[in-house]
Amino acid sequence: MKYLRIFYALSFFCSVALPAQPVLFDFNSGPIHTSLPITLSVSGITAHFSATGDGFSIQDYFGNNFIPIGFSGLFLSPNSVFASDLVIHFDQTLTDFSILYAPEEYGCDSSATMRVTAYLRGSYVGTTTKIASTPGTWPVDTLRCSFPQGFDSVVVHYDHHPLSGCTDWGPIFAADDMTVTPSAVQLPIVTTNAATNITDVSAVLNGTVDANGSTTTAMFEWGTTDAYGNFAPPETITVAASPKAISFTLTPLSPSVTYHYRVTATNSGGTSNSADGVFTTADTISIYSTIKQYWNMVSVPVNAPDYTKATLYPTAVSDAFAYLGGYVTTPVLATGTGYWLRFDSAQTVVVAGMPCMQNSVPVQTGWNLIGSISVPVGTSSISSIPAGLIASDFFGYSHSYLVSDTIWPGSGYWVKTNGPGILVISSAGTTPANNPVRFIPNNELPPPPPDEQRSGFTPGSSAQFALDQNYPNPFNPVTTFRFRVSAFGMVTLKIYNPVGEVVSTVVNEELPPGEYRRSWAAGTIASGVYFYRLLAGNTVEMKTLVFLR
Repeated sequence: MKYLRIFYALSFFCSVALPAQPVLFDFNSGPIHTSLPITLSVSGITAHFSATGDGFSIQDYFGNNFIPIGFSGLFLSPNSVFASDLVIHFDQTLTDFSILYAPEEYGCDSSATMRVTAYLRGSYVGTTTKIASTPGTWPVDTLRCSFPQGFDSVVVHYDHHPLSGCTDWGPIFAADDMTVTPSAVQLPIVTTNAATNITDVSAVLNGTVDANGSTTTAMFEWGTTDAYGNFAPPETITVAASPKAISFTLTPLSPSVTYHYRVTATNSGGTSNSADGVFTTADTISIYSTIKQYWNMVSVPVNAPDYTKATLYPTAVSDAFAYLGGYVTTPVLATGTGYWLRFDSAQTVVVAGMPCMQNSVPVQTGWNLIGSISVPVGTSSISSIPAGLIASDFFGYSHSYLVSDTIWPGSGYWVKTNGPGILVISSAGTTPANNPVRFIPNNELPPPPPDEQRSGFTPGSSAQFALDQNYPNPFNPVTTFRFRVSAFGMVTLKIYNPVGEVVSTVVNEELPPGEYRRSWAAGTIASGVYFYRLLAGNTVEMKTLVFLR
């Protein structure tokens, strides 16, 4: 395996200062008669109000319809005569704060000292005090603070009672008209970190985001070029959580492919993009196959460095059996071929190697045991050389034969063809228009596993399963089918024309064990010979019918 290539760079970002405008919270939009805590948002700024002690509530007046001079509308009123601090948290960084306040005083010749203390992410920034310039009854003044370094919470505190000339006061206050000025919005700071846990199909993208004072939405962009084009789910990064390491597991990816990624983060100031990060997925893949106890049909779905059976399937307890008109053993396996292997217990087998995304599988007239490629392929997308090769259903095996519409990596499959040729199994998932395989189902089942062939084992047989001849036959326009199933499960009864195309589906449902009759009207189909085929679980039977107009 070649070395993984990982390149990453330090962040690329720019910061743009936007003009900051004061924002007024007048409390008129608050829920009246409601006690804190409450949350209010104005002009993109969200403030969460809470309190200590008995706290505050939104009111329109005090008792006796009194409102402090300068207050208007709704305001914050104390809930009791006991001291409470007003605590306010903001969702972004501020530089200026002010609030009207009115302490409880009556005709004093001095006023109380009020204090506001600012914090940034829980750390102390600074504090200021204010004494009302005009004492009196519930005197009103403005308490303010300004700190260029920024803050995101404040505590408004009744600091000291009036110093002189007053004995009628209480350690409480009312508040109104809070004005705040946000910091000039800075763009987020984003960093690309090295991708980790890189495998052939996945990788973990890593980065760091600093909200830089304003709530930020961040995500990874990724793609096979530095135009990206794909986005991981966004994540919200708060100021309190910054800086924050972010990561995202990217899967599924393709082996041996170079991918680009970066962090993009947006706040109210704009968007920052980190430097381009690059990694290359591993050049080998691992295919995991579920193995049943006893016989399994397997195949090598990769270009393996060692094709010996002992290396690829060391826990198998039998030789590897291929099929060339009869079973042959081989110690060395190959892509494109299916094999029988026996195991003593159920397990998971891992086969690793370079991806195999297309295979041209030679087939002979009659039954062929074929293999798979590194990705699932629908049987309807398989093409043939020469064009028009007629094939049966594809049969997988899980203790009995099962019709399969998909070739799964790591499994083997039986298919019967009407002549020699090549089946092209490709991850492209499309059938070339001039090379389709013609599928004509029949009621014949593939050969049994190697040692069960010698013991008279008949896969899929059931004494209770039966499909009777339709009656009447020939018919026009309606005939009846009678059939029996032996176990609960999905049952289909389909009508096919001579080239294997489905003309009608008579039954397509889960049925319990029992005998059933279903009628079918031929409608507008042409006169002729048709086939009808019953599939119940692992058991298949097909008969012919004749429609005459």
